[in-house]
Amino acid sequence: MLLVTPFLIRKSSSSAVFGFSLYSISSMYFLIAFIIGIIFIAVNPESYKICLVTNIILAGLYVAMLIYNIIVNESTADSIERHEIELRYVKESSAKLKSILEKTSDRKIKKLVEKAYDTVHSSPIKSNNSVRDIELTVMELIDDLNNSVNSGDTENVKALVNQIVNQAEERNRRLKYSN
Repeated sequence: MLLVTPFLIRKSSSSAVFGFSLYSISSMYFLIAFIIGIIFIAVNPESYKICLVTNIILAGLYVAMLIYNIIVNESTADSIERHEIELRYVKESSAKLKSILEKTSDRKIKKLVEKAYDTVHSSPIKSNNSVRDIELTVMELIDDLNNSVNSGDTENVKALVNQIVNQAEERNRRLKYSN
């Protein structure tokens, strides 16, 4: 069972944590089965039935514990994956805006970009499918903002920042009322 355990572990960013619980269960099963086997060899019972029944019960308990842990690990991995996806909007958008902020020397533009950064950075991390289109729009607007800042188009920067702020606030509003 220890040899099979690595194939039961889901590949994700937390594989080591999931693997630890499964390896612990498999190791305990191995150790207990080994000790019970030694006891049965030492006692040398006339009938093999007691040994067989004991090992079947032990294997059944092992399988039940293993399946339970695999189900819990899958649920946890799904939650972690969903959280990482939800986190991506705030992290990526904030990082892009911060990058724009750092390379901008014009004080007016910097102030505008700071407003967009603050709005996006303070947005709730928790997301849902109803706001996915707004998140994609904000990310596209940030790319457009980067191009406008690079070209020095102040009027377009103002318009884009206002759109980013409005879209980010709309996303936050929808999330607030969807819960």
